[in-house]
Amino acid sequence: DNMKCNFLNNRAIHSLSVAKLMAKFSHLINRHPEDMFLLGYIHDIGYAIGGENSNHNLYGGKLLMQNNYPYSKEILNHGIITDYNSDELTLLNICDMSVNSKGEIVTFENRKKDIAERYGINSKEIQTFDALRTKIEKTEIYKKIKETLEKENLYGNQI
Repeated sequence: DNMKCNFLNNRAIHSLSVAKLMAKFSHLINRHPEDMFLLGYIHDIGYAIGGENSNHNLYGGKLLMQNNYPYSKEILNHGIITDYNSDELTLLNICDMSVNSKGEIVTFENRKKDIAERYGINSKEIQTFDALRTKIEKTEIYKKIKETLEKENLYGNQI
């Protein structure tokens, strides 16, 4: 139980940093910072209700769909390769992949190392990360965010 508590605390720290990053870059997709902050903050809610790494998005997305949350599809489809696409989902995936388990802003390469340490370099999580990374790095949203993070020297810091 203590291990689960630590995991959820780390998840909360991660989610708060994702939320702050989402709010910071909400202007890139013409959304209100408060709406994107909330989306980032609750994107991993599926873990808190019994989900595991492979299905937390389904747990969270379905719960939020039942409650008519406007971005439930983004939560349902984050962190996976899917046909569903939206600017909000792209922003969420970029911010999620730019924050490690300690809540620090990291490059995609360092985030991959963070995931590999927990799940293994040949894990399904790494394969999904690589596929999503290939898709995301082609987007203008990603290019603008990466440029800003580099320019403001935010890598390695909590936001």
